[in-house]
Amino acid sequence: MSIVFLQKRAHKAGAQASLARLLRHPRLQALSPVLLTGQKGWLTAECDSIGIRYLIHPFPSSRSLAGRLFQNFLFVARVGRRLAALGIRPRIVHANDHPEGLLALRLARWCGARSAIFLRSGGMSRRDYEKYRCHAYDLIMAVGEELQQRVQAWDPQREILLVPNALYDSEFFPPKPKALAFPRQWLVIGTPHVQKGWADLIDALYQ
Repeated sequence: MSIVFLQKRAHKAGAQASLARLLRHPRLQALSPVLLTGQKGWLTAECDSIGIRYLIHPFPSSRSLAGRLFQNFLFVARVGRRLAALGIRPRIVHANDHPEGLLALRLARWCGARSAIFLRSGGMSRRDYEKYRCHAYDLIMAVGEELQQRVQAWDPQREILLVPNALYDSEFFPPKPKALAFPRQWLVIGTPHVQKGWADLIDALYQ
């Protein structure tokens, strides 16, 4: 049995770090996971360090007119042939988030495999859920209770499984000593996108 995970970008970010943690798990490694990504980067380096196979193949813009007309088909056909040439016959094709949804679903059908998807983006809308055909997956998993409940309300006929957004104990650093004076300036490192937690910080500052 083999599982092919689709993750377009390989730089270090939340979705990539979560997938890397999953790929390190012994129970998953027993299922011969393979990463399909569009570029070299932090995630492929992590795969090298733990002995996980990966393929690099340019991802099309799956929602563009060209993507829907022919690029998605060509992507799946070429990747399918590359997998077959390497002796990889996936039983499951797994999208790491909804932007990979259209391509992973099509690749699963090409390979005669089951399909699974993680939904990770807190800013995902119902329209995103529908246009990336998330509802067509055999297994749908949402990360975090709020997103899981929202998706379940959109698609009450399906069971949307909950994936707790948890951290390992080793990922917590001890607190620094309390400063004698309240800080006069703060440096916030991160992205300003609403779905990445910026709104939560602003709300906290207003409390």
